[in-house]
Amino acid sequence: KECDWSSDVCSSDLRLLKSEVDEAWRKFFGGEIPDGPSLRLEFPTRWLRIHALPESKRYAEGEEQYQEIWARQRTVINEVLDGAEVFLISSSFSESPKPVSNPKVRNLGYQSEFWQSFEIEPNESYCHLFTDSIPRNDENLRHLLRLAANDEIANVMLFSMSTGNLLHPYDGGVDIFFAEPGQVEAARQKYKHWLSSRPDGL
Repeated sequence: KECDWSSDVCSSDLRLLKSEVDEAWRKFFGGEIPDGPSLRLEFPTRWLRIHALPESKRYAEGEEQYQEIWARQRTVINEVLDGAEVFLISSSFSESPKPVSNPKVRNLGYQSEFWQSFEIEPNESYCHLFTDSIPRNDENLRHLLRLAANDEIANVMLFSMSTGNLLHPYDGGVDIFFAEPGQVEAARQKYKHWLSSRPDGL
């Protein structure tokens, strides 16, 4: 049975999950809203972007290129995120402050717990965030990240609450946010063949 997210009648387990994510988010990201571009601006020394495909190609053309995107996504999931479980943060968008789920995400079994909303345009558009605790090898994660790679869904993140490392996959690449700036240089060397040649790292 789904939660009535607006009336606080979710199970105690889901409320506990929300509390845990709240605490971990404040620890590593303070009061910053969970929005990929905003995090990039707020934490530039903790950020690194990898490209989804060679030669900065944005979208896949054919299954071979989808395989390459997934190989890169899976690599950073396994190497950057710690632990058997990660926290998926996914989004939906609406013109109302009342939270609604995204059917494409919901159909994959996600968005079990509403977390928070923030305004995109005052009184006009809103982003609603949901959290799920999932295994790193969750069978539907590949399908979810393909939707993100196709720009069919937006503002998806994978968060390790133990280390504070976070991934933000989207069409064209993955933003990696480390808990400490000192971790960036080692990752820059490890993923040097997947990085942008632009000075701004994009």
